[in-house]
Amino acid sequence: MFDPKKRLTIEEVEKEAKQLLQSEYFSELLKDIPLTLFIINKYRQILYLNKDLFNNQKDNNFTGIRPGEYFNCYNSKESEYGCGASKFCKLCGLSNSVFESEEDKISAKEWNISFENGDSMPVYVTTRPFEFINKKYVFCTLQDLADKKLRENLEKIFLHDIANTVTGIYSYIQVCDSLSYEQFKELLSINVERLIDEIHSYKLINMSNPNSISENIKIDEIEISNLFKESIQSLLHIHIFSKKKIKTNITPEIIYTDKVLLRRIIINLLKNAFEASTNDEEIEINSFINEQNELEFSIKNQLVLPETIKMQIFKKSFSTKGIGRGFGTYSIKLLTEKYLKGKVDFISDEINKTVFTVKIPINKSY
Repeated sequence: MFDPKKRLTIEEVEKEAKQLLQSEYFSELLKDIPLTLFIINKYRQILYLNKDLFNNQKDNNFTGIRPGEYFNCYNSKESEYGCGASKFCKLCGLSNSVFESEEDKISAKEWNISFENGDSMPVYVTTRPFEFINKKYVFCTLQDLADKKLRENLEKIFLHDIANTVTGIYSYIQVCDSLSYEQFKELLSINVERLIDEIHSYKLINMSNPNSISENIKIDEIEISNLFKESIQSLLHIHIFSKKKIKTNITPEIIYTDKVLLRRIIINLLKNAFEASTNDEEIEINSFINEQNELEFSIKNQLVLPETIKMQIFKKSFSTKGIGRGFGTYSIKLLTEKYLKGKVDFISDEINKTVFTVKIPINKSY
């Protein structure tokens, strides 16, 4: 029973602490901490690990390998020298945080672990340098941010698109004198309906576990050419996009998927293409049903992306437009692959220019 009147002497506390830290029991206790802890040497080889990031009690097979290799980072396989040697490692949060600690600084960064199947896992990295018997080491902790980042980014994506819809409504009000009553009524009705859908979707992510949103996806019957037409017109009515040149080849097909999410994907791709193009450059849109019975559509603009942007294009919060705006391409990948069970990819070179391609099952049961 705790007695606030009693204390051990400093010498007694130091003796007790030394006994505890040297015991095997202390190492076992560290396995129950909700963080992954590890220590690396100056060659960035793991010397100690309390548990792996996925809460599995693996065998102690980490000795001599580097963090990216142990946690199955795909980029660690890009070079014969392993973790820390590929071109992608220059952008790695863990690598940069460890580098700062090697310069005797305490550091903290985010690290997106890239896996071979194309998935990634966001973790929060903290690193701290220390010396022991005249040798330098770095103490590292990893905190899984997957659920937290997913919810945060989904909220920003939905709020971003709600703001876009409101901007569209405001632009119609500004030009209402040049429209007939029926035209204005139709445009306003379409956008208010879209706003209601987006608010409903936003409420959904706040009420649900982000990982279970796919269970609540609404299946709509969609005539794809009408959806593209509606999406294109919604952007052309925005003043800065009103003079964009667009060439379309869209097969009129019926598909069954979530209309709100698919429209969001299309609009974000179109918006990216519009922002990357001058008024004299043509934007090409193609859509058809492929041999795998998927809706396949592509949106092409004439810009060629630099290598540094191509390497990060689908990363969370990455943007060439400033802080807080990096959700367009990330949301496209997230909504397409996680919720509509499709696939998104892109190419960008001098021959093809920049082409984003999306494939979505046309009759999907979620």
